Amino acid sequence: RSSAASDVYKRQGLTFNQDVTVKIGGVDYTKDENVKIAYDKLSGDIAFRVTINVMALQEKVGEDIEVSYSAKVNEKAVTVISENTATLEYTNNPDGSTNKVTSEKQVYSYKIQILKHESGNENKVLEGAQFRLRNVDDNYYKEVKGTTGSGAITDIEWVENADQATTVKTDENGQAAFKGLKEGTYELVEVEAPDGYNKLSGPVTIEVKG
Repeated sequence: RSSAASDVYKRQGLTFNQDVTVKIGGVDYTKDENVKIAYDKLSGDIAFRVTINVMALQEKVGEDIEVSYSAKVNEKAVTVISENTATLEYTNNPDGSTNKVTSEKQVYSYKIQILKHESGNENKVLEGAQFRLRNVDDNYYKEVKGTTGSGAITDIEWVENADQATTVKTDENGQAAFKGLKEGTYELVEVEAPDGYNKLSGPVTIEVKG
């Protein structure tokens, strides 16, 4: 019997995708009748449990067991370090006693902060400038609203069609932002200038480095 628990549902900034897979000896057993995956609550944490019928898979005894899952960075992870902790509880003892192994990984995310101002005059901030963000694959940033077991979330997708992209607009302080980004190179594209002003002559290249 083997079980695994993860508290990624509870971690701010990470949304658990409920996509657990199990491999034994390098072979995918995720949908095998002797492997059960349940998404439930363990000790108050929303988590998952993997149960393996070892007696039915005796030929696999001694093989490595690989349990994988993923989580998506959401808007709560903006410019913070999220701690993603996974605890594996397992037993191979007839008396039912268990052992635990804990693994932690830091997940980083970033935001691009825009300050729109009059050329040559940073004190003259401009409201109403609209921007889109493009990555190196020529796809555009899009925020997607949704819900999980932990409530409302905002996920990030990258779309080919610019008309489907999220457009941010600078506020009265001349500010706007794109959130939940990983390291990489991006292009900031101004799609509409404030009243009485011209758009930027071309995209602005931004490199995000942690």
